[in-house]
Amino acid sequence: MKIRASSLSGYSDCPRRSAARMFSQVLKKYGYKFQTGRTSVGAIVGTAIHAGIGNTLKNRMERQKIGNETESIQVGMQSLDNELVSQEVLWDSTTPTKSTGYIQIERTIKSFREYVAPKVTPVAIELHLEATLPSGNILSGHPDYLEQLTVHDLKTGAGKRRPNGAQYGAYSLLCAANGMPISNIQEEFLRRTPVRHDTCAPEIHNYSREKAEKTAWNIISCIERDYKLFLKTGTPCSFTANPASMLCSEKYCRAWGTDWCEEHL
Repeated sequence: MKIRASSLSGYSDCPRRSAARMFSQVLKKYGYKFQTGRTSVGAIVGTAIHAGIGNTLKNRMERQKIGNETESIQVGMQSLDNELVSQEVLWDSTTPTKSTGYIQIERTIKSFREYVAPKVTPVAIELHLEATLPSGNILSGHPDYLEQLTVHDLKTGAGKRRPNGAQYGAYSLLCAANGMPISNIQEEFLRRTPVRHDTCAPEIHNYSREKAEKTAWNIISCIERDYKLFLKTGTPCSFTANPASMLCSEKYCRAWGTDWCEEHL
């Protein structure tokens, strides 16, 4: 079994919903079917912002300069175009149109280049890391970028910022397992704001490496336990459902209303 670092933070909120994403191919072999759904515009704009900032960071790493601003923005906008062609999009009030998305991408990339990019010295960007867990399962992840002793992650969102310590703890474990131990964890939260509002400067949030690693280990253990039970029983009850979750809806959960999860009823 392969466990992705990015799947850890949401697992505690609803293991059943997380299992539908993490193990969909296995679950389908057991006869379970899921909603296809649409991709939220927030996720698509977030991917585009990551692409443009990735271009900036690459220039910073290779040339010690942040490079051409227009080029980074164009990379982000091209990412948005590609995603809109390949996916059905769920628009929202913060980003109701493609042109709004363009503006938000441009503003956010400019903000990152002003407040963050000149202050960091990346040594790796989107580096794929894997490590074998004591159980024999595989932990994998792609930290957004690394400095010599710091793992960085970019988060975008229009609402309340969510805690992501478990994901970052997994990144720290992966770095250590691959001979790149880190001491610090920094998240840069880039708020997706309506175009009528000023763009916010990136919010910098630091996490305790020790606490994040402990949280990651705890959730990894829960995932392995629940998955092992499912292989024995083949039933959804192997993964606890949380109908009280704010994400328990057809909009956010591909298992909602399927034979994999009917708890909301």
